[in-house]
Amino acid sequence: MLSSDRSNPITLRLIVALLVLAIAAVPTLPRYLTQTWPWDKLPSVPAIESLQSIERNGLTLPDWTTQAQQAIEVNGRTWSAQSLRAANGQQAVLLLRPQTWPRDQPQVEWTDIDGLHHWTVDSRSRFTFAAESRSITARWFRGWSEKQTYAVLQWYAWSTGGDSRPAHWFWADQQQQWRTRDRMPWIAVCVLIPVPPLSEIAPVKTAAIALGQTIQAAIVQELTAPESVQ
Repeated sequence: MLSSDRSNPITLRLIVALLVLAIAAVPTLPRYLTQTWPWDKLPSVPAIESLQSIERNGLTLPDWTTQAQQAIEVNGRTWSAQSLRAANGQQAVLLLRPQTWPRDQPQVEWTDIDGLHHWTVDSRSRFTFAAESRSITARWFRGWSEKQTYAVLQWYAWSTGGDSRPAHWFWADQQQQWRTRDRMPWIAVCVLIPVPPLSEIAPVKTAAIALGQTIQAAIVQELTAPESVQ
């Protein structure tokens, strides 16, 4: 019996899909064969300069006055520690740890902060807020010791968003590399708002979100402004 001249539709679709993948892979082959992928590189020069500036000087935030700022060592890593005061008297501490070397990935920053303060953590939750048309998902909890109680907000910030979970930065970094052959720089952000001893943190949540939005906007400006003048 003669075989049918009609091709299997599934086979044709598979061949087309493989051809599309092959065509898409052609531009990447030279970089793969010559080992010029950007995974072992820092972000572009303007971004590096912005990261170094944030590590040295912290951030300038609208409606907030920096009372003191210094670089501190936390478990062998450098953080910017910034004491803030708003016009209404609200106080906060802003800790920032920017990416500083090629293989530097977000992973143990929150553990380092826990070790720095030796606090007890409770009232844990996670919520999402919008900043500069970007979605940020942050950790939110109460950290307390015999000396002080804080409402704490933490996330990893990058130019297109932010999340407290390192895996979300990883995918943003991969997309950035495929799209622009550059890295996605990141900054660990930890906001501490003092509250009365062992008091509830819900009353300061709105203020924490507003400050988080201001911080994310300042970070985005720092990381993207240099690129606009190239």
